Amino acid sequence: MTRPKVPFAVLFSVVTALMAPVVIVLLLFVSLGALESGPAWFAAIVLVLALGGIVRPHLADLLALREYGGEESRHGHRDPPALTFPNAAVDLDATFAKLDRMWNRDHKELTESVKVLKTILDRLPDPLFMLTTDRQILRSNRAAHSLFGSPPEGRNLAAMLRNPDVLETVDAVLAGPSGREGGKGGAVEFSLPVPIARSFRAWIEPLPEPASDGTVAILTLYDQSAEKRTKQLQADFIANASHELKTPLSMLSGYIETMRGTARDDEETRAKFLATMAEQAGRMGRLVDDLLILSRIELQEHMAPTKTVDLDHVLHGIADMLAPAVESRKQTIEFDLPEQPFVVGDGDQLIQVFLNLMDNAVKYGGDGSIIEVVVRPERRDSRDHLAISVIDQGLGINPEQLPRLTERFYRTDAARSRELGGTGLGLAIVKHIVTRHQGDLAITSTPDEGSKFTVFLPVAPDTGA
Repeated sequence: MTRPKVPFAVLFSVVTALMAPVVIVLLLFVSLGALESGPAWFAAIVLVLALGGIVRPHLADLLALREYGGEESRHGHRDPPALTFPNAAVDLDATFAKLDRMWNRDHKELTESVKVLKTILDRLPDPLFMLTTDRQILRSNRAAHSLFGSPPEGRNLAAMLRNPDVLETVDAVLAGPSGREGGKGGAVEFSLPVPIARSFRAWIEPLPEPASDGTVAILTLYDQSAEKRTKQLQADFIANASHELKTPLSMLSGYIETMRGTARDDEETRAKFLATMAEQAGRMGRLVDDLLILSRIELQEHMAPTKTVDLDHVLHGIADMLAPAVESRKQTIEFDLPEQPFVVGDGDQLIQVFLNLMDNAVKYGGDGSIIEVVVRPERRDSRDHLAISVIDQGLGINPEQLPRLTERFYRTDAARSRELGGTGLGLAIVKHIVTRHQGDLAITSTPDEGSKFTVFLPVAPDTGA
């Protein structure tokens, strides 16, 4: 690094400042008559020239050090300047090198910390926003981007969340201690109607001190849609179960009261009532059994089965159980199965699944119809599956009713379902069992032609499809 030239103005200012006391002393001697003015002026000029010659290289060193420090801060380590005193240059270079290493280390640690914090924010499942005092969004995480479809940075919160309750709560928190007691945070529930209806709880928390980037508060949104849906399903389930049990109980109570009264001595009426009471008691028993089955399945739903099940044995065994009903309706069950149809599953639960589907096919398939049970290999989600289809030739199901078939207590024809002994829980049980088996259920139907229920189950290891 070359040594800079010392500007004359700088040199003159420094020499003048240093010579001022000397000039004052010389003027004092001249005024007292102790020194002639000529020698005094000559001595002053000589001192100025000598002092200029001495000070100039030191000023050049200082200017060089100033430039060196600026270059170090902007461009990192550079060669030290050639100073009047070389040892000082070496020490200075070592000092700057140490500072440079410390700066690089701190910069690297800070960069890594920022990267880690950004990664943590992006991994949070809930949308998060960092806000300024005027509700501007400085930063947000990946969940926030997904919620709104694009990064909201730089936009006002009011442009993203047009909910008066949320904006009012945010403004109250941003107003500081005067807005909400002690500058505390706030929370509010709200809903977003599009693209699908979702329910959120918003938390707004102020920072103890404003951040260097202007962040003064953090807004997080917790999606509670699933919780609310679960609560609603539980309420609906209790209401439906109560209704399903109340109806036969009311009938039983009415029959008992009649038999105690006017029909006390009427044998024919008593026999008729007892038959109906037995039917209703059986209906309640089936309902309670299905509720218990559904409860047990839900408790095990998070534990996938690991055993190997032979579908050939399961399906033919169910056909044997249904043989009396099939023969009474002059129906036929036809099988189309591959060799070694082994799947991963729970044997008892898979019997429950296919007994339900095949029994429905018998009940709703129509007299003299053919019920097909077809098993085909299929590749799904990078894994081998077996697709087991139960196909009937019944009246079929309207397309708008298909999405609700696996809901608890949902029936396409409630009166006919009860007449045939249905509880409204069969397909809900099927759906839960299939979910536990990491499989899937597909339903297709054409009115007046029939329905097809297909269960997809993972193939057992080392068996192929």
